[in-house]
Amino acid sequence: MDEERLDRLWRAHADAVHAFATRRVGTTAASDVVTEVFIVALGRRPEEADPTRAWLLGVARNVIRHDRRAEGRRSRREAEVASGRTDVAATVDGDPVDLVAIARAVDALPPKERDAIVLVAWDQLSPAEAAEVAGCSPGAFRVRLHRARRRLADQLTEEVRS
Repeated sequence: MDEERLDRLWRAHADAVHAFATRRVGTTAASDVVTEVFIVALGRRPEEADPTRAWLLGVARNVIRHDRRAEGRRSRREAEVASGRTDVAATVDGDPVDLVAIARAVDALPPKERDAIVLVAWDQLSPAEAAEVAGCSPGAFRVRLHRARRRLADQLTEEVRS
């Protein structure tokens, strides 16, 4: 990838990748994620089409997952060593719902459904783009998104009643 192509890609997508990463790992670590994402993009062959925002967010998701797995392994090893072990604002049905209630309801969703809601509602990806990020077929993603929306609406309706 030449410098001009990288610059064009950076200007078009760096802010979206940074926002995506910031929501998942915080401001400090997000810059590292963005750097890794664009390093991966640099490794693409020149004859390949420019990566899409969805592809870049998928790479960011994988970078974050990899980093979390590595951190988990480090934490487990440290705990084993320390212990002496060496083995291994919105509305629902027209009623206002506060943002804290929405955050609680989204957090209560299973991880794949939570990702589906966030990719479409927050990252503003189409279901097809979000499917690419999530690593599944568009049909499977639409089913996941439908279930997530239904479960979220049920949780928010219950929250309003309580």
